[in-house]
Amino acid sequence: MQGAREATSTDGDRDAARFDDLADLFEQAVAGGTPIRRIAGENPVKFAEVFVKNYTEGGYVPSRAR
Repeated sequence: MQGAREATSTDGDRDAARFDDLADLFEQAVAGGTPIRRIAGENPVKFAEVFVKNYTEGGYVPSRAR
């Protein structure tokens, strides 16, 4: 048996959490009757870039919450 590795988060773990949070954001929007276009705006690429930029270890932090 090789040496036990300490449990740490990897880039893949963080990416999976990011995608889960994004899916939750969209699910909540749909459940509340908010069109996805209203969440992502007219430029979905910019939305994705801002989402990633504002994503922290604890999850997404909207600009209005900072």
